[in-house]
Amino acid sequence: EYFPSDRVWGQRARAQLGFIYLRNHRWTEAEAIFNELSATGEDQSIKASGFAGKAMLESLRGRPEESQRIIAFSVEPLRQSISADVGRMLQVTIARNRKTLGDKVQQGYEELFQGGGESL
Repeated sequence: EYFPSDRVWGQRARAQLGFIYLRNHRWTEAEAIFNELSATGEDQSIKASGFAGKAMLESLRGRPEESQRIIAFSVEPLRQSISADVGRMLQVTIARNRKTLGDKVQQGYEELFQGGGESL
């Protein structure tokens, strides 16, 4: 293949589309994209975006425990691959989860996603 990175760029574009769907309450379409990216992402940043999107979606659906489980077990190990934009969205998600769960959300999670890597 002459342009092997085209697949990566296509997946990055799909991640952005997933976040647009999320913001516009098109959760079924967002979920399909995030499930795909978390399972088949070509690089760690794409997988991280997929898992982060799934965590955000669970929080918005009123399932903060599941959201925090995804953050703790799937997103946190990939935190070095999280873009700055996705990191900021995760901070909002964790704060939302904390409002519902209180002390069950481990202190310091927001700080894990400060800074982040490159933008998607």
